[in-house]
Amino acid sequence: MEKLITIRSIAAPLMLPNIDTDIIAPMKRILLNGDEIEKYGFEPLRFVDGDGDAGILNPEFVLNQEQFKNAEILLCGENFGCGSSRENAPEAIVGMGIRCVIGTTFGGIFFKNCVNQGILPIRLKEQDIQELVVLSKTGEETLVDLENQNITLSTGRIIPFVIDDFQRYLLMEGLDNAGLTLKKAEAILEFEANDKLNRPWVYDLMERCEQ
Repeated sequence: MEKLITIRSIAAPLMLPNIDTDIIAPMKRILLNGDEIEKYGFEPLRFVDGDGDAGILNPEFVLNQEQFKNAEILLCGENFGCGSSRENAPEAIVGMGIRCVIGTTFGGIFFKNCVNQGILPIRLKEQDIQELVVLSKTGEETLVDLENQNITLSTGRIIPFVIDDFQRYLLMEGLDNAGLTLKKAEAILEFEANDKLNRPWVYDLMERCEQ
């Protein structure tokens, strides 16, 4: 994953409450087109007829609007990412170019899955988010600084935010769970080599089972 240190971007306001993971990444599309899930991100909202294959883009949906097409920050309504725990929801979001989601509350598993996909989820107070909404609608950019854990508005006001130290480390290093494991590849290989010497019968049995 790409390391995330700072993001400077306009913030797209998607302030509908209770947008669940089935809206973010419809299950039928995951099953049929998992390699292109971002094509179907927010499908029921992005398209007039809800069809990501041949549908007409909905001009009312914020990420279809010219001003916000390249936004890397998404402002969310309350309880964003609620519903099922599918990892494809943040996968669809990051595939659309979003690297940071800001809201008052998130689905718990969705929040963790965002980090695993390289997205920074930030919880802020409602009044702070509303200030961001107003500024974004006038075309102002926002600076998100993960290293210093703060958001700088175009007005110069700085809003601090809190994130778990380990999640912050993963995002800044561009690591998902697999990447974190691979950082210890040398130790893993060393353990496996020694284990083969100490318990060769285990590996003989594994080889027979694979045949």
